[in-house]
Amino acid sequence: MISDVRYPYTAERDQISTENSTLGRYTDMKWQEAAPFLLSFRNKGGVSVIKRNFEGDISSFRAASFGEADGRNRTLDSFNNQLTAGLVGLADGENGLLLANARNVLSSMAYCPMRLEENGRVRMNPFGTFTGSQRHHPNRSGDRIPLTYTLIAPQGKSLAPSYNGSRERAAMCLLPFAGETPDAGALADLLAFADGAFAVGSDGVLSPFSGENVSVRPVETDPGDVKIRSPLLSGIKGNLGRYVFRGARALTYILRTQRKAR
Repeated sequence: MISDVRYPYTAERDQISTENSTLGRYTDMKWQEAAPFLLSFRNKGGVSVIKRNFEGDISSFRAASFGEADGRNRTLDSFNNQLTAGLVGLADGENGLLLANARNVLSSMAYCPMRLEENGRVRMNPFGTFTGSQRHHPNRSGDRIPLTYTLIAPQGKSLAPSYNGSRERAAMCLLPFAGETPDAGALADLLAFADGAFAVGSDGVLSPFSGENVSVRPVETDPGDVKIRSPLLSGIKGNLGRYVFRGARALTYILRTQRKAR
């Protein structure tokens, strides 16, 4: 399967800058998610995530383990599988779905973010991005500091604005299978697709491949006669109540712990 996604362009009026850095360009913080090819299957049991690492080892982990370790992670808006070498998928012990991407066309070490839903279903989003609440980690502040931090930290913002006006081409192959594991021959073919040379023309005929598979809009350091907003202020818009409530809790906690330390 060849995907060629051309994302629309929307006006960029938010300045990518903080008090510590200025990137000299603008963005549109209204972009929330990008899902060019959303995948899932009707699992009959608990879902396990399958992945191959760069040593060639294929392993898996149960999605339910997130919630077992911390009950607040029974659902996750977004989680990833780092160090994934061209092969990732889902299985429930009876059926499964594997996704391979031709790594010489387009790839990264974490190209397929996933979402864990309340019903136990996992959705794959190859070459896209999810957003939402951050994964919960136990902490001594009663969540006051982490929740406030994720509201204002740049890494707590969505990556979707980077898709604005861009074009992305990829080559992927899907393998549904029955049973606990796929047939050895089919798996070998899938890995050959991920690792081998792949070239195709716009008409579907094999031809030499050249050029870039990701293109982005040129940087515009001056967006013209527009009202520039910082990402922090644009993030507060519509969320002022949450900022004030969480900020007050965090400040109260900091002051209380400082008094105890004395």
